[in-house]
Amino acid sequence: MVVSSHQARMRRKAGLRSTPLPLVLASSFMVLYMVVVSQRLQSLRRTTLVAGSTVDVVKVGVVSDLQYADREDGWDHTGVYRRRYRGSLGTLQNAVESWSRDPLIAAALNLGDLLDGWNNQNGRNPAAALQTVQTVMHRPALTWFSAVGNHELYNFDRASLPQLPLSTKMSRRWRLLVLDSYAYNAIQSPTYSGVPREAEDVAAELLSDGSLAGTEHDTGNYAAARRLLMEKNPNLKAGNMTPGAAVWLDGLQGENRKFTPLNGGIGRLQLRWLTDELIAAKRRDEWVVVASHVPIHPSSAASENIIWDSAPVMRALSMYGAGVVALVLSGHDHSGGFAVGDFPLAVPFLTLPSPLESVSASTCFTTITLEAHASYASVHIEGENKASGSSFRVERL
Repeated sequence: MVVSSHQARMRRKAGLRSTPLPLVLASSFMVLYMVVVSQRLQSLRRTTLVAGSTVDVVKVGVVSDLQYADREDGWDHTGVYRRRYRGSLGTLQNAVESWSRDPLIAAALNLGDLLDGWNNQNGRNPAAALQTVQTVMHRPALTWFSAVGNHELYNFDRASLPQLPLSTKMSRRWRLLVLDSYAYNAIQSPTYSGVPREAEDVAAELLSDGSLAGTEHDTGNYAAARRLLMEKNPNLKAGNMTPGAAVWLDGLQGENRKFTPLNGGIGRLQLRWLTDELIAAKRRDEWVVVASHVPIHPSSAASENIIWDSAPVMRALSMYGAGVVALVLSGHDHSGGFAVGDFPLAVPFLTLPSPLESVSASTCFTTITLEAHASYASVHIEGENKASGSSFRVERL
């Protein structure tokens, strides 16, 4: 593949990695999410002969929002939903055992919020909880990839988390793109790791096209995110970003409900990267699965759980992803959700529920079968989600 100098620069700036996840605890959280070159993944060529034509078939196992913690059951901030902090580990165990037995599993995907933020409160060290989860995740047959959720930012320094976005081949014709939902975020300050970030003084505003403004160094732009929220959410005008979602949402209607510190933004730099990846995938005759911790489609989750710059991301997906993107996966909204995009991006947008609050927590994971045919792709979804048992056909446009 010929890569333009612009694409090369974009990949270096975005910190692109395309390698699997080692599950061995070391001194840093980065070990969990460090990506290394895997001969196994590169050698995956799942092909099946169907009606005289070669079809590329893979499966993807997905979990989200486990928020594991070694603590007694509790409740969410509204006092409505019971949270089973230890029970989510059993969900992970069941998922791993199921996927390990399936030779078609090309990737295991964690959509973020692996540990609950409680693990880093009152002097606790999240390393112990991380080790517990790692022990369950580790199976030689599985190659893990991970998104970054808000609870990763509560638990760990951003510098120790994976550099996203990520692009990797799952098979000959299937590619996985993992977006950074918190390229803009109001959770960690620029000096959180002791190293100031370059774009601290970038003005945050939502432009007429809905995209977040910034420089090419906008990744993790805390100051910009705070200014955006203070402008869009009257409850945050005083700059109080301390968790308290009920107060954050007071009086907010419609899409304005997404402007809380629990969510984040993609930003222009990453949007350009996404555009380049989709164009390249179409040229290579690949199909793409897009993953993001925070939901992108405004109808795929509750209005308060949508990414800040959803409109420009949806436009980019429609313009460059039609006939290329077959599925978009998200987490974050613990109740889960589902939507189908409008033509030409008539693909499933699936938001996975959290086993933390699921009544059927032991089976709250998803397995997806992907088939790349000569002129179309098919997606079949199974598991505990709002599209379970559904199949979708996406035409190559």
